[in-house]
Amino acid sequence: SGTALIRLNASEGLVCFKLVVTGANAPIVAAHIHRGAAGVAGPVIVPLVAPTATSADANVQQSKGCVSADPSLIREIAANPAGFYVNTHNKNFPSGVVRGQLVKLKEAPPKPTCPKPKHKPKHK
Repeated sequence: SGTALIRLNASEGLVCFKLVVTGANAPIVAAHIHRGAAGVAGPVIVPLVAPTATSADANVQQSKGCVSADPSLIREIAANPAGFYVNTHNKNFPSGVVRGQLVKLKEAPPKPTCPKPKHKPKHK
């Protein structure tokens, strides 16, 4: 199983990602964003960094980072995420270990906020 969080930034030409794959039974050797609707194999359009085993649990492989991509391609992905998918590959499953279609989040995750102080600070 796996999860992928993809953040698109067309103005900077960046695709940022966090990938987590569990139970692959072999090291992940590649990860990509592909063009293709659900059930359709498509070409690689954005190479990502392949997840590696975590020190805490060898059964969990993770990667994160940002890669450069053409801003027009980033806008295309943002406009139609269902037309693209993330796929991870290993030597046992070169066609793909875990695949997931991209979906747009309904809202961005909330930013942490600091509570307002209950009392005004006294200055001398």
